[in-house]
Amino acid sequence: MGVITPLILAEPYFDYYRNILLENVPIFTQLEKQYSNIYVLSLSPINDFLTALVIIALFLTFAYAITFIILNLIVIHQLRKIKKLVSNSTYGIHKMLHTAVMIQTINLLLFAVVPISMIAGGLICQKSYGNLIANIGFPISSLHLIADAPALLHFIKPYRMFVMSLIPFKKKKTVRINAPSEWFRGGVSFITIT
Repeated sequence: MGVITPLILAEPYFDYYRNILLENVPIFTQLEKQYSNIYVLSLSPINDFLTALVIIALFLTFAYAITFIILNLIVIHQLRKIKKLVSNSTYGIHKMLHTAVMIQTINLLLFAVVPISMIAGGLICQKSYGNLIANIGFPISSLHLIADAPALLHFIKPYRMFVMSLIPFKKKKTVRINAPSEWFRGGVSFITIT
């Protein structure tokens, strides 16, 4: 019965690290001479499984986003059919909300799923330009959060009006004019104009 020494090494660099271990660690040289059953665990099956898992997850995310966009277009089309049955404000709010959700899904697709797919593809293929893809993809994927807020503000008018009323330089200014009390019955001494 021999000594089992598990060495976890990635397959492309196996010979390189094996030679370093054999040169620098005397115990490994002695073990290799003495025993012929030193087992090396390669990570390639694990890497293949993780690669397949990442590809499937990205495909399902992409398919989910496309399906969600198509379903929103169908709902907007169905809203046109019931336009006569509901009030104009209800129809308008539903249309604005569905349009905003669809735009947010498109933002997610463009600014998160596509760059992360490119990054994962570069890492999976292990090409020399993988770092370049990562350096371009990560900043683009961070734009997803920046693009979501303007989509909400632009496509949902009541929300946009509420937010614009909170901005100090967009508030309506109240002008107060003092007038003699004899101009008005009841003794009102000022007029407020907004």
